[in-house]
Amino acid sequence: QIEMLKKNFGEDGVLIKKPFPRTERGMPEKTKPLIVLWVGAMAEVKQPELFVKLAEAIPEARFQMIGGHSNQELYDKIKESFKRISNFEHLGVIPFNEINEYFSRASILVNTSMFEAYPPYAAMQAWMNYTPVVSLGDNSDEIMRRYNMGFHSKTLKQLIKDVKTLLEDETLRKEMGVNGRKYVEREHDITKVVKKYIKLFEYVRRS
Repeated sequence: QIEMLKKNFGEDGVLIKKPFPRTERGMPEKTKPLIVLWVGAMAEVKQPELFVKLAEAIPEARFQMIGGHSNQELYDKIKESFKRISNFEHLGVIPFNEINEYFSRASILVNTSMFEAYPPYAAMQAWMNYTPVVSLGDNSDEIMRRYNMGFHSKTLKQLIKDVKTLLEDETLRKEMGVNGRKYVEREHDITKVVKKYIKLFEYVRRS
């Protein structure tokens, strides 16, 4: 889009990233036994059933799933899993003004989506709360690898390994969590993003 804007109109484009409100600084106290969190809609593209398989593969950790039922059949299937898997909790829909508490208590956020706009809002919520992210699918800019904020697993087998690695390595977990916090503050802090919009609007007005 930036290239087309320059070619067709002779104007330089400005990339302004997603804004995100800053939460209180300082690593929150993480719940023990450690919590692995999943947040999203119950849609096929999100592949929530893979999170259930992950919970079955790692019985020593707690797994919490938050999400509504855009696909009723898939939603009912997940609820049934809650009844038979002792370390898995399906919490349903959590109001937005309450959900930050779950991100702050979790030690890892898992993303099982096939693809989505990046970075997902849930990933930024996790990083703002010093929580590393393990992603199965799309990671178009490879920012987790470049900034050491989590893992891009690509397969379920590797996802299980990566989650186990973080559960067993507290130092790495904290390091990635701190890196995630720094990234969101640097790239997505809403106060910085608003200033970029103001600067852009002033440029347009002068032009």
